[in-house]
Amino acid sequence: MGGADTAVRDRELRVRGVAGLRVVDASVLPTVQHGPPMAPIIALAERAADPIAGTPPLAPALLEPPAATLRSA
Repeated sequence: MGGADTAVRDRELRVRGVAGLRVVDASVLPTVQHGPPMAPIIALAERAADPIAGTPPLAPALLEPPAATLRSA
């Protein structure tokens, strides 16, 4: 996968040379995953669904919880 002309798929997971075909599987991950592959593959599928549906991607999630959820004991 990637931007190289020799890659089978482009960055939007479209298969080069085949109209209307996208492939979402673990082969597009940049490194071999250790442990169950379900979560990374679901994340890939969610990410691939946006261009297929024609919707903009979601904004990145917050890395810190909102201050209202932090309560002192």
